Amino acid sequence: MANKSQILSDGHKEKIRSQIISGARNYKKQLMDKVFLIVCEDGIEYEVRFFKGDYKHLTGIYSNLSDDDFFEYCVSGKVDKGNIDTQQKYDWGTLKKREE
Repeated sequence: MANKSQILSDGHKEKIRSQIISGARNYKKQLMDKVFLIVCEDGIEYEVRFFKGDYKHLTGIYSNLSDDDFFEYCVSGKVDKGNIDTQQKYDWGTLKKREE
């Protein structure tokens, strides 16, 4: 785990909570269980898939939940600000941009 040096206030954790719930629901609806084909100008093709275990990493949030539990708690709305670590690798401004 990288050096955790940024402190989040309870207010910021609550805002992040709201954003990761919404994000997880959109992630599930728009990305999961789908295969995206990317075709490059040179004709090389790549298939891209999104798994529930990837969601936590994509948010950049440190949490006391496993990757799969983090996603499930977010989708169900059960994630709590207590599940979001107070100390994070990224500062508030960076985390906020990742969630928009």
